[in-house]
Amino acid sequence: MNYQETKPSGEDGLDAALGTAPTDPNLSISPEIHARYIKWEYLGSDEIKLAQSPEIPFPIDALPSVMRSAVLEAVNFNQCPIPIAVSVALGALSAAAQAHYDVSRDENQISPISLSLITIAESGERKTSTDKPFAKCFHEWEINQRKEYVELSEVYKNQLKAYEIATKEVGKGESDQDTLYAVLSELKPPIKPIQKTILQDRVTIEKLISNLAAFPIAYLNSNEAGAVLGGYAFKSENFQSTITTLNQLWDGAPLKHDTKGGNLLHIPKPRVTVNLLLQESIYRKFSDGNDGLAFSTGGLSRFLISQPESTIGSRPYKKAPAGMPAIAEFNSLVSRFLAKPAKFEDEILQTKILSLSPKAKDAWVAFHDQVEKELGEGGQFYMIRGWGAKAAEQVARVAANFQIAMCKDPEMVDLDSVLRAIQVVSYYLNESLRLSTTSKSKDTARVLNWLIKRAKKLDVRWLVRFEIQQYIHNDLRNSQKIEDALFELEKAGFIQCFYVEGKDYVFLSPYLMVSHESYQ
Repeated sequence: MNYQETKPSGEDGLDAALGTAPTDPNLSISPEIHARYIKWEYLGSDEIKLAQSPEIPFPIDALPSVMRSAVLEAVNFNQCPIPIAVSVALGALSAAAQAHYDVSRDENQISPISLSLITIAESGERKTSTDKPFAKCFHEWEINQRKEYVELSEVYKNQLKAYEIATKEVGKGESDQDTLYAVLSELKPPIKPIQKTILQDRVTIEKLISNLAAFPIAYLNSNEAGAVLGGYAFKSENFQSTITTLNQLWDGAPLKHDTKGGNLLHIPKPRVTVNLLLQESIYRKFSDGNDGLAFSTGGLSRFLISQPESTIGSRPYKKAPAGMPAIAEFNSLVSRFLAKPAKFEDEILQTKILSLSPKAKDAWVAFHDQVEKELGEGGQFYMIRGWGAKAAEQVARVAANFQIAMCKDPEMVDLDSVLRAIQVVSYYLNESLRLSTTSKSKDTARVLNWLIKRAKKLDVRWLVRFEIQQYIHNDLRNSQKIEDALFELEKAGFIQCFYVEGKDYVFLSPYLMVSHESYQ
C-alpha cells in the first residue's frame, strides 16, 4: 500500500477560510483538517449495504414461547449472540423428536424433521457454556440408558446360557434331522440389548456411521467442530465421502458403508441432527477446500448457517442465577421425547408423518414460489442457489419442530408454525447470502466493517495504519491480509490512504459513516 505524501487539494471556499491551501508542503495539518479536503465519489446505497454486509437481527419472536423463553434466558446470563442460543435450542428439540416424526409437504415429499446447523463464532463467544444446560437432558438420558443396558446385559447372558443348554439337550437322542430342525426353530435365541447413544461430540464421520449402525438416531453436537470436520474429513481422498455422507444423513436416506475390516454396515432409516459451532477459519477451509466441493455437491446448502456479530467486549460480569426455570421447562419438553421409546419394525425406525394443514400448505407454496423466482440469474438468491433450492424443505422441517413444541402429539403442521418457520429460514437465507463470498472477499468486507466500527467508536473518520494491525481481530492480524484488504477498499473508493505528519493514515469515506437507514 503506497501512502500519498501530497496532501489533497480542497474546495476553494474552505481553502480561503483556512487562509492557506492544504497543498502547501510547509503547512502542519492535523488528520482532522486533512480529512475535510479529501474528495470522495458518492458510493450509492447498494454498494454501502453490500460492503458493510449487515447482519439482520434474528426474529426471536418467531420462536415458540417455550423455546423463546429458554433462548432469552440463556442469552441474558451468558451474554452470547442470540443465534448461538437458538442453534442449541433448535438442535436439542430436533435431536430428541426426530425419532418420532417426519414431515410431509405432499404425498411424495416426506422428510425427516432433523435439522443441520452451523454457527460461526470465534473463541470466547461462550458457545460451550450456552450449550451445556441444553445438553443436560441428553446426558441424563444416556446415563439411564447405560444403567438399563448393564441390567439387560446380565439378563441376556443368563438367557443365552439357557438357550445354549436347551439346544444341546434337544439334540440328544434325536436322530431325525427334520424333527430336530423343527424343535430348534421353536427355540428362539435371546435378543442382544443395544447400547443406545444419541449425543455425539468429537467423532469422525466414520465413527458416527459405526454408532448409527448400532442405534440409528444421533445428535452430532460439537462446540469444537474442527474435531469433526478437520483432519480425516479434510483429506482430499476422504472429502467427497464426508460430504456425501452428510447429504445422505440430512435426507434420511438408507446408508450402506464398507468398513476397513470388510464389514458392510446397513442403516435403513437414519435420523441425525447436526449442530456445529466453529471458527471462521475452519468454516472457510471446509467451504472453500477441495475446489469448493462442499458447495458443488450441496453439502453446505443443507445447513442453516449464521455468523452473528460478536458480543465480546460488551459483557459485564453477571452473577450466576439460582436457577434457570425457562431452560428447565424447555428441557422437560426435550426429555419427554427422549423418554418415549423409538418404534422399530424389522429393525426399521417407524415415524409418524405430520402433513401441512390446507392453509399451512398455501403459505408454504407461496414461499416456495417466491424463493424459486429469485434463484434465476439476476435474482436475489442466484449466488446461493443451493440454499435457496432447499429453503422450502427447511421451512417444513422447522415448522414441524415448532408444531411439536407448541402442541402435544399433533396430527399436522398448522399455519402459525409455517409462518414462524418462514421468518426463521429467511433469516438463515440472508446469512447464507452474507457468507457466500470467497475467503479473500470476506476478509476485505470484515476489515471494512471493523474500520467503520472502530472509527465510529472513536468518533473519527480516520485511523492510524499501525493501530489497525494492533487492534483488529486476531484472525485478521496479518500484515499481508490487511494490505490486500486496504488495497481493494481503496480501489473501490471506500477508503483513501495518506501520509500525514509522519504517520500512515487510513481515511474512511463519509458515506460509510452514515447509517443504512439514511439511504432507504
